[in-house]
Amino acid sequence: MLGLELERAIRAAWLALRGKILSDPQELRRRLARRRMKSLTRPPRAWCIAIRASDRRITPAHWVIAPEHAMELDHPEHPYEPIEHEVTIQPHGLRRFCRAVRTDSWGELVEDVAKRLGVNRKSGLDPAREQGVFTERFVKGLGGRRGQYPVPLIHSWKTLDPSGPKFERPNALWGALWEFLPDMVPDNFEQTVVRPIFKRMTGRSAVDVGQECPTYRDEMRFWGWSWVCPACRKTVKKIYYPIAPRGLFDFLGYDPARATMARAQSKKYLPHDVEDVAGLPGTFACGKCHGVVHFVGATVQGWNMVVSWLTRWGSMW
Repeated sequence: MLGLELERAIRAAWLALRGKILSDPQELRRRLARRRMKSLTRPPRAWCIAIRASDRRITPAHWVIAPEHAMELDHPEHPYEPIEHEVTIQPHGLRRFCRAVRTDSWGELVEDVAKRLGVNRKSGLDPAREQGVFTERFVKGLGGRRGQYPVPLIHSWKTLDPSGPKFERPNALWGALWEFLPDMVPDNFEQTVVRPIFKRMTGRSAVDVGQECPTYRDEMRFWGWSWVCPACRKTVKKIYYPIAPRGLFDFLGYDPARATMARAQSKKYLPHDVEDVAGLPGTFACGKCHGVVHFVGATVQGWNMVVSWLTRWGSMW
């Protein structure tokens, strides 16, 4: 759903410009040509399902992983080390782990919030705490815990996006439907993506990166996981599944452009038909392959992008 103020603004703009646009065939043709703009083929980040490769909630309990023992450190085939594997993405996993996360207003333990977000406390959650994403309070001896320092409880009044930067939700201009994007994935959707190990070199090999030098296995440190993009075959940290934004006239069930074209064709002064915006590929890939656009609200281009996407199916201003 769109914000009420934004919906009223779009309606007011259409009512103000409707007479001028419909009475001028050249102006109507020019504005309809905007539907062929390249920018409308690039999905906004707010309408993309994102999956982090290092999400700790990706386990064989809820995802199809082959081989299933890839993350077991005590397996005889690969002792003390996880191995590369394939993850089959299915709708039930997306609808369970790509949802928005809300914290209790009383506060929750840091470990519990990190587990719900699928991140490590030290490297994933503590930086967000330092940047003020959460409000904190401390309770000494909570739950019978002993120690010199009180137990921290964190809470966020904002809805959290597990795959967003600093867990921040998309801009409110995009509405609230971003929380339900997993429900828009077809029930029969299935895609297998390779998830190799992302390792960081330390010691002598790290100094000689880019030169001809041996890579010592003992100097490789496990640093999480990465995805192999199904399109470009490059390793990335996130993959995206774009979904076409639903604009104002999608909810109203009325497309002024098509109704206008029907009347225009009956009068025989505007022969061409209305073109739909090119559909988005229904697969996961990296942000570069999909051309994902990140919204910046402090610029004029950011506002223009929001209006273009939310009105692309029916509006012509």
